[in-house]
Amino acid sequence: MGQSDFSPVTLSKGMMPGDQKLVNWMYQLFDVMQGNGSGSDTGSEFRATIDIMLIDHPVTKSKAAVKAVWRLYNAWPTSVAFGDLDAGSNTFAVSQLTFAHEGWDFKVADSYGPNSYAVIK
Repeated sequence: MGQSDFSPVTLSKGMMPGDQKLVNWMYQLFDVMQGNGSGSDTGSEFRATIDIMLIDHPVTKSKAAVKAVWRLYNAWPTSVAFGDLDAGSNTFAVSQLTFAHEGWDFKVADSYGPNSYAVIK
């Protein structure tokens, strides 16, 4: 059997104050690649399992129902991008983060309704 190859996944979202964790992860990776740091407490291993969840809307409870979940295995950030910094436009700032990964899984909730959840074990 040959080697598997998976397309990168790009996530986009509006930027919020205090929302720096994913970008800091990217900075750590850059530091190690350039020989300027040792990375995290676990050394230079930057792969992580990432769950991307589609939640029920509108959210009316403190715990929203997850209708679908995508799981990326052994993922790491490969690029970060920011939307146009145009003060004259009537839009909000958007950030994009692209991940390489070594496989994925997907699960949809078994039924409709606020008490149905998608779970990957």
